[in-house]
Amino acid sequence: MVPFSLRSLVHWSALAQVLLVVVTAKETPANHVNKSFKITPTPQELSSHGQAISLSQEHVTLVVGNTTDSSTLDVIKTIVSLAGGKVGVSFPSTGKRTQIVAVTQSENQLAADLARSLTGKSADDLLPDGYILATGTHGGQATIVLNGVDKRVHIRLVSRPGSVLLVEADFEATIKKFDQARILGVRRFYIAFDDIPTVFHCDSDKAKRTDEGDWHWLADAQAYYLNPVQEEYIISNSLNDLETRTGEAVFSDRINKTSVQQADSTYVTDKLFLWDNFPVNDGKRDRLFLNPLTDPGAPDLYKYLLCFTSNSMEQAYATMPALAN
Repeated sequence: MVPFSLRSLVHWSALAQVLLVVVTAKETPANHVNKSFKITPTPQELSSHGQAISLSQEHVTLVVGNTTDSSTLDVIKTIVSLAGGKVGVSFPSTGKRTQIVAVTQSENQLAADLARSLTGKSADDLLPDGYILATGTHGGQATIVLNGVDKRVHIRLVSRPGSVLLVEADFEATIKKFDQARILGVRRFYIAFDDIPTVFHCDSDKAKRTDEGDWHWLADAQAYYLNPVQEEYIISNSLNDLETRTGEAVFSDRINKTSVQQADSTYVTDKLFLWDNFPVNDGKRDRLFLNPLTDPGAPDLYKYLLCFTSNSMEQAYATMPALAN
């Protein structure tokens, strides 16, 4: 095997396929690189160095940590098989046989630790989508480490109750939908409450709340629906929580500190951020909203919000004047 030092931007599954080159190439001098194969995308730098590890006729342990990246793991398993090895999967290191340790630090701390041990640094020190592929011996165990910075696109399921939300009835339907998506590997969910009319939709919701003309009943109903999702589903399944809010209206011309503090105490989260529903033009696609945002609210909102984001128009460059200030 010839270990390589690579610098490029690739998807994890594509990067894993580099192992096919690494584990099947013939041994060569440390200053020589075999040119008979092709790596795509083409690395900016390519050099051979380090310890050669053969996977042929070997029992190899793939140490995966908490990763759910099945596509990358499947590629690695295939590569080991093509090299003539037999692969088994383990969550922690077994301390026996040749091991391949993958992938990101957040999913597998051992990958970062071994990268530092073998190279002096981990992918956490690199730019987004950077990676380290290294070989060596750790604790007397032949080791290949594949450690990278994960900046991929993640699939997120958006549930938009819209104008037909029945708070009492839709909670169970939401959980059922999320469970179906989790079986397929989805781990990120978004419930959008934009564009919901300010009227009651069913008698059971109306009986629980009083419409006093200030829309508080609507916020209470949404919190009543969302809090069980947060407490009984997000937390119990160890999913990351995050809340977004547009203010008192679909388009809020001003959001003050009191408004943000009230939202923070209403929704069950410690990660609240502001989604400014501007300058999106999905309601009037024949118009471009080019005016700047003139009143973004209190200057100290950053003390109470995790971050700010914007709902942009489909026309990315036309959106810039609104966001530039």
